[in-house]
Amino acid sequence: MSLKKILIDATGIVDIPTGLGKYSYYLLKALLKSSDYTFVVLHQVSLMKTHPLFQLSKTNLRFMPVDAPTIGPKRELTMFSLRKEINEYDIFHCLSSYLPAFGLRIPSIVTIHDLKYLLFPDFFGNRFKTLYYDWIIRKGIRNASRVIAVSEATKRDIEDIGVRSNKIQVIYEASTIPFSGSSDDLPDELRGKSYLLFVGENRPHKNIFRLIKAYNKVLCRLGELCPFLVFVGSGFNSLKERCKCEKILICGLVSEAKVVSLYRHAIVLIYPSLYEGFGLPILEAMSTETPVITSNCSSMPEVAGEAAILVDPYNVDQLADAILKVIQNNSEKRRLGHLGTRRAKCFSWGRAAKSIEALYARILSYRENR
Repeated sequence: MSLKKILIDATGIVDIPTGLGKYSYYLLKALLKSSDYTFVVLHQVSLMKTHPLFQLSKTNLRFMPVDAPTIGPKRELTMFSLRKEINEYDIFHCLSSYLPAFGLRIPSIVTIHDLKYLLFPDFFGNRFKTLYYDWIIRKGIRNASRVIAVSEATKRDIEDIGVRSNKIQVIYEASTIPFSGSSDDLPDELRGKSYLLFVGENRPHKNIFRLIKAYNKVLCRLGELCPFLVFVGSGFNSLKERCKCEKILICGLVSEAKVVSLYRHAIVLIYPSLYEGFGLPILEAMSTETPVITSNCSSMPEVAGEAAILVDPYNVDQLADAILKVIQNNSEKRRLGHLGTRRAKCFSWGRAAKSIEALYARILSYRENR
């Protein structure tokens, strides 16, 4: 009997490392250990051949380049034009939150990473874009055979928009950073400096404004002894232009090796988001034994467990006090680091892959027994 064929939509992988790209790559890497399925991976035709995705050489893997971005009308047109070929597969598994809107006639799975465009439309300036995201996500959830939520918090959000609970399965992400090893690949401007770290995009729900206000309070308390505050990620050019504080450094997008090194050498990761579907930087920091300060809302307590300092993200004084606590108390810093490493090991890409394989089996069994 021939192996069942799973078409995996990995068009969320782009050349610049992103949260969605990391999720897609590491999940695919784990799934390929299965011998029960043949996997065909849709990827953007523009993806550089040096991308690690193309190093995943397995006998049960094929690649299908498509001229389709992660989201947008061009993607919909391309996917619709490929509908005949797509519908020859046994399952269509979309690793992003954007299941193709039209043309699918086979069982499908969509992974919902968050519902920020639905829950917080005012956070995003482009009203048309927000409406489009809202439409495509709702339509995908409605059309999918099953929905994967990356956290219980995200599952609750999906249920709140009217989706029945038994259609949704929670399958967690895991750290993308090794638990051992060292890296000295720090940016030159940080060598020999102590610093606090933020990793992510500069988006309204990331709460950067309150983080800077809290840091300024810490700076007033500690003066020249205050560590630097370092931002790593995209969208910080405007902040660089506005921020005149010499203690705040903008690294922007850096290589994966530098990100690992930045985590390993940081005093603490500060991740005070107002909303997250999961919050991958929390686990990334924990896997390097770096303490974490994060928010007490949305998915963040679920991911962090008791291994981080949880704060009200709207309370600047509480955030500043938490930062001071880690800076000034080495025993607390070590305690959080040890707890964090153990916590990060509770999440596994292998476990995620096994759960998804079991989901494939249930869908295929249901289809065959109809």
